[in-house]
Amino acid sequence: FPSHDIQLPLCKINGGTFTGTGTKATKYLFTGAAVALNNCINSTVTNVRSINMRACAQMYKCTASYLIGCESEIDTVTYSKSGSHFGCYSGYECTIDSCISYVSCGDGDIFLYGYGSKNKIINCQAYNYARGDTTYTLINNVAQGMGADSGQQGATLQGNTVFGMYYGIDVKNDS
Repeated sequence: FPSHDIQLPLCKINGGTFTGTGTKATKYLFTGAAVALNNCINSTVTNVRSINMRACAQMYKCTASYLIGCESEIDTVTYSKSGSHFGCYSGYECTIDSCISYVSCGDGDIFLYGYGSKNKIINCQAYNYARGDTTYTLINNVAQGMGADSGQQGATLQGNTVFGMYYGIDVKNDS
């Protein structure tokens, strides 16, 4: 093979608001993730906001990538099913930092899934009430705030806030 520097795949997304679609009759969100990184290296998603999306930002099989300062909320009057607001699936050395989720989706709002190592959730917030609700009315009875599942090795969850979840921090299944 020729000797030369190999350029690593890099993606930087900064800012933007994404709004999902659906109907009151179905009570399911049709629109997927606002941002999905797949097999990315050294990539960053910052300051993205999603409203009524199955997820705000997800990383799939990424390495050394980041979700920073993003926010996700679901309209619970209209929708009842969702996915994780923020997630890292089978990633390595990825970080979810300073992200906020409103209204629990019941499926692990901010989560590390699948085999991976040294992934982090730091300084994040998961709230099981609507954004701006000063009465803090809880929405879903069964919910996971954040955690690690299915083989996350050396995961770090630090400096996070969880409110109104059935499981605040949930670490399980060989993690």
